[in-house]
Amino acid sequence: MALEGRRVLFISYNGMLDPLGQSQVLPYLRELAKRGVRFTLLSFERPKAFTAEGFARCRPDCRDVARASAEASPCRQARGAHRRPR
Repeated sequence: MALEGRRVLFISYNGMLDPLGQSQVLPYLRELAKRGVRFTLLSFERPKAFTAEGFARCRPDCRDVARASAEASPCRQARGAHRRPR
């Protein structure tokens, strides 16, 4: 299946600064970009991602995403977003 030129909306409740975002989501998106897929990343980030330290840690990954012909839209996680419903 040819992927080149496809557009994808990738939604992740895992933040890109979280271990899962770093180890699985970003490498997956980089590989898609190599195959010509253009994507928009909508991620739900923990509050620490919006601190000065979070921005500094995210800067290299944001450059990688931008180089991959993608857009990134980080959103703040809602309070208790990872809690299991009762």
